[in-house]
Amino acid sequence: MARAKIGTSKYEAKTLKASGSQKLKYYCQICSKQCRDSNGFKNLLQSKSHLGRISNLQSSGESNSIVSSYSHKFQTDFLNLLLLVNHGTKSINANRFYQEYIRQLTQTDESGENGEMDSEGFNLETGLIDSQEIQRLKNKEDEEYLRANNEINDRLIQKQIKREQELEIK
Repeated sequence: MARAKIGTSKYEAKTLKASGSQKLKYYCQICSKQCRDSNGFKNLLQSKSHLGRISNLQSSGESNSIVSSYSHKFQTDFLNLLLLVNHGTKSINANRFYQEYIRQLTQTDESGENGEMDSEGFNLETGLIDSQEIQRLKNKEDEEYLRANNEINDRLIQKQIKREQELEIK
């Protein structure tokens, strides 16, 4: 079979497939595993590792709490994302917004593998702020840092002047 030529859509599809960055259709939260198709997901559900995780959760009595925590986390994150994107007053296609939420979730999970997650596990804001907004926030932080640094330097200089004046008086 011939290889796909670089730059063709077939080549791009193969590279996406190889990297694991394909459209999310099947995902097991318990195993934290993404599957490309229904057959792969069915095989995952029947695998020993998955069944072992399920039985461990059921025997420890954590299954209900895990389901409720996933539901609560989804509800709060979904609503927070809805408010962050300023859709609170506008109508939006729920399915499209849900897909946006899932895309943001998978992007933050992927960035979390590189150690870029926040203390809550993921940060939905990172993918929603455009580059101009990020630059504005960085500039604002830099200005605040410089202002604070200048204030500290001014205080130190004032203290040195005071000491020098006290030494001249003595």
